[in-house]
Amino acid sequence: MQMKIMNNRFAFVKKAHVGFHCKRLFVEKLSVFLAIVFLNIVAVMAQIRLDQDGRSKDDFPANIREALVKRQIEEAKKDFSEMLKRGEEAERLGRELFESYEQNKRITAEDEKKLERLEKLIKKICDDLGGDVNNDEEEQTKFSGLNELFEALKNSTEELASTLRKISRFTVSVGAIETSNSILKTIKFIKTQFARVR
Repeated sequence: MQMKIMNNRFAFVKKAHVGFHCKRLFVEKLSVFLAIVFLNIVAVMAQIRLDQDGRSKDDFPANIREALVKRQIEEAKKDFSEMLKRGEEAERLGRELFESYEQNKRITAEDEKKLERLEKLIKKICDDLGGDVNNDEEEQTKFSGLNELFEALKNSTEELASTLRKISRFTVSVGAIETSNSILKTIKFIKTQFARVR
């Protein structure tokens, strides 16, 4: 009987110790989580402050300033890399649209989707470069038909992709912005011509 009581006490003490250990682990993990959340809030607030006027109004520790600068550099690199990918996709779409029209002598439903995708890509590239989309009305004088328009589209997307590969994230390319606007006008001409023959 006494042995049974001792075993029960030992089991109770063991459970209490395990429960205490679990609670301690939980508190430690919660503390780490809250610390990470707090640091992220500080970083976001600092970013907002930096974004407002380009410089910090508060004296942040050097390690936080370095982390913010590092994050800005990483984001800029990522944005530039994504713009280059958009340029490559635009080049591929321009080539595919030209080849499709050469083969079918008409615009297919798939071509329409590609044309819409290309237009979105070019607008985003133009925005990334800091340029404005030129919506000025312009008469179509250079091209006599869809075949020439698709060829011009292919050539322009190749030129844009080539220009983007030559610039860095620190430069603004007026040529790339002008080529982007030229592509958008060509797409508009294609849509106008397609609406006529539909």
